Amino acid sequence: MRVLGLVAAAVVAVLAIASPASARDLRCNGAYKGKTLDDVTVPRGAACTLTGSTVRGDVVVLKNAYFQATATVVRGDVEGKRAQTVFIDTGSKVGGSVEAVRTIQFYVYNSMVGEDIELHVVGIGWAYLKGEGTFEVNNRGPFRWTPEGTFAGVASDQED
Repeated sequence: MRVLGLVAAAVVAVLAIASPASARDLRCNGAYKGKTLDDVTVPRGAACTLTGSTVRGDVVVLKNAYFQATATVVRGDVEGKRAQTVFIDTGSKVGGSVEAVRTIQFYVYNSMVGEDIELHVVGIGWAYLKGEGTFEVNNRGPFRWTPEGTFAGVASDQED
């Protein structure tokens, strides 16, 4: 009986090590600081702010939603789908691409993006891009951005 108890305790210990308890998917509506998450979805009309956090997967920002990442690492992609705002700032790092489709406001400030940026915006926006890669604005481009930094102003997309 004692052997069975030790085996059960060993199994529980292995499972605790193999699956980190702090990482999880999040439907974000609020402010979160210092969290480790898998994927993040900002629901329609919600506001989500991540500060000093890590997203192991992707961030998807839905219609009329606001997303801000400050000093946050997103290992995957960030995608705005008819979002109100996608704001990546102050030391944030996105490992994948950033895409904003029919998003009202888009900002990348003092942050790094590992792959490309593609914008299809209906409002105004600006980006200070620091890293290497290309970006497109309303199907125009690709334009290069460099480790020294590039400023990109964005005008409205006239196509629906």
